[in-house]
Amino acid sequence: MGLKIKLFKYKLKATIDDDIAKTVAYFKKHGIDITFEIQDTNVIKSDAVLKLMIPNDGKCDIVMYMYEKNLFSAPTFGLAFSVSKTLQGIYLASDLVNDGVDYTFKSICHEIMHTLFYKFGAWALDPMDSMLVGGVMKPYYKNELLDAPDGNFAEAFKRLAPYIDVLPKVTITRKSDDGIQTLGKLTYGDFWCDTLERPWKDNASNISCIPKKTYKCVWSFSPKFLKYTYEVQGVPKRSGIRIHSSSFWYNLQGCVALGSGYKNLDNNKQVDLINSRITIKAFEEKMGKKPFTLQII
Repeated sequence: MGLKIKLFKYKLKATIDDDIAKTVAYFKKHGIDITFEIQDTNVIKSDAVLKLMIPNDGKCDIVMYMYEKNLFSAPTFGLAFSVSKTLQGIYLASDLVNDGVDYTFKSICHEIMHTLFYKFGAWALDPMDSMLVGGVMKPYYKNELLDAPDGNFAEAFKRLAPYIDVLPKVTITRKSDDGIQTLGKLTYGDFWCDTLERPWKDNASNISCIPKKTYKCVWSFSPKFLKYTYEVQGVPKRSGIRIHSSSFWYNLQGCVALGSGYKNLDNNKQVDLINSRITIKAFEEKMGKKPFTLQII
């Protein structure tokens, strides 16, 4: 899913380039591609809807009006609302102090989440400001922890899933790289397994593992293996990177092998991956051969 946001800045003292970059990265790992168009404005807040938001109707999904805190009186510093059926609006205040503690970044993300519920007419499902936790209504539950698995953001993405193409997220955590091979762990919900890759050698083709990054993986036909496997897309300057079975590092050319443990199978100094074919089959069945997001850390 893609979102276009037109952001107008009114006398902001904080530099928000870093906040915008964090926002884009955060939503991208949840399957939402956001593009910002940013410009300064001299239009005051009370005129923003008529002069800045409505003229953009149909040209973007959200118009955000950010202003220096305390310039305009308001009961809250963040407000999301529907301008029309096709356009959502956001008022958001910040300053140097709040920006210094990541308030700006987190508030941008929070208000965007609100607009998604408005966009799909699902505002009654919006858990961002209060959420039922253990039978008790909790205001802004773990709002400051954007990746908390039980917080407002996680619950919101769960409720938005039927409306947007939010891909499931798989994580590979690299644990060791001895210059010959890289060992790690793949996790997805209650599923986990061990991984084997080439060592890091500056992303050089055939001899290096791929960069730590977030990728989209799709089920596609491999001309090399003559069968369908998961393909890792968007690898910088690389192609044909796949998740497949293999026990030995020297049979990999940048791909990722999965298994259920390590054992020295060929009597050299390195451990090898065991039960790789069984593990690959289990993983493919778990993912349903549908696309997912892969984050390598």
